[in-house]
Amino acid sequence: MTSVGVAGGPGARQASRVRRRLLEPWSALALVVLVLTSYVPAALALGGGRAVAVSALGLAFVASSLAGAWTFERAHGVAQHVWVFGVPLTCGAVALYLSGGRTMMSLLATLSLAVMLAEGLARAVTIGLVVAAIAMGLGLYASSLAELAQGAAGMGALGAFVGAFSHMVRARDDARAELADAHASLKERSLDLAALAAERERLRIAREIHDSVGHWLTAAHVHLETARALVDADEAGCRAAIDGAQRASREALTEVRTSVQALRAEGGLPLEVQLRRLVGQSPDAALQVAPLGPLPSSVEHALLRVAQEALSNARRHGRASHIDVRLEPTDDGVALTVRDDGVGFDPNADVGGGTGLAHMRERVEDLGGLLFVRTAPGDGVQIRAEVPA
Repeated sequence: MTSVGVAGGPGARQASRVRRRLLEPWSALALVVLVLTSYVPAALALGGGRAVAVSALGLAFVASSLAGAWTFERAHGVAQHVWVFGVPLTCGAVALYLSGGRTMMSLLATLSLAVMLAEGLARAVTIGLVVAAIAMGLGLYASSLAELAQGAAGMGALGAFVGAFSHMVRARDDARAELADAHASLKERSLDLAALAAERERLRIAREIHDSVGHWLTAAHVHLETARALVDADEAGCRAAIDGAQRASREALTEVRTSVQALRAEGGLPLEVQLRRLVGQSPDAALQVAPLGPLPSSVEHALLRVAQEALSNARRHGRASHIDVRLEPTDDGVALTVRDDGVGFDPNADVGGGTGLAHMRERVEDLGGLLFVRTAPGDGVQIRAEVPA
């Protein structure tokens, strides 16, 4: 018999199973009734001192069985096995001898406890001792071979019934323990999933802020730098740049409000309209759109953010003078390509720890798509997002 394990392990489940079984009133009542039906008739038949001794042994049998079983709630060591199995077996064997085999039936209670509680070798030894004690009782009680055979058949049938019923009780309690364990595991997993969902939501919001608000703030910054450069040389150009910065700042404010409102697709506008609005903010960008059918809002939203980030990167890092944006259908979905003529970069080098490409890739892969980046130093950057739709 193994010792009690730590909480949540097999030992803990065993302890939980025993606790439920032993504290059930019907279990204790059945044991008491079984012992009484053996010892009371035996004491009445014997009379005198033997009756007193058998009665005392019966009380000891019941007390040690119940108290010993109770101790299994806390520990499963040798002492507990002796208490719940050894003492009742000793009392039962002595009572069998004194009563001439009349108390055999009480040993079925120990058989039941062995099936329900004991494990491995302890169970086999206890059942073997019970069978041996019953065989001894049959030898003392039977006065002929026929009576011995009849008693063996009857006790064998009763023993088989008690053992099978006890095994069913054990299986039921094991199933309950496993169900409780599974419920606890599912609860723990649900908490983990909730934490993961919260983390994914946090990353999604961070990504939205970076890709949307960051894009428009970058555009505003570029316009303001242009205005600074033209403030003394070209008043009209300076005013136009300031107007562009104002438009970009309004777009950034709109994006903040949109993000707070669950980051859904902007006003339900088609992707083509949103892209024209986005590209129209950049005099150095051009848009080509091939005929497309309706797209899921999640796809439109992701591709819009990819376009925003690609345009922002082309201006901010690539120093591009011209950017081409193309939206076209594919065999199983849609593709967005953004190509600039900027300085490019080495795709195998650390480009400074930016998160733009990583965010674009996450967006596309979340929808089962692929993101391709083609670039080289001095050769611009081409970003192509292919998404099933």
